[in-house]
Amino acid sequence: MFEARAETTAVSVSDPDGEISEARWFETLPEDTRDREEILRWRDRFFD
Repeated sequence: MFEARAETTAVSVSDPDGEISEARWFETLPEDTRDREEILRWRDRFFD
């Protein structure tokens, strides 16, 4: 997990290994997100 502040909402990905299948901003964390429960716990600890 990595925390950062966005300077823009434009999506630009540098992926030399071709591992990233999609990159986008979203309002709600998708149900099929890897490590979803861990991410939600982190979010609740810092943002709620």
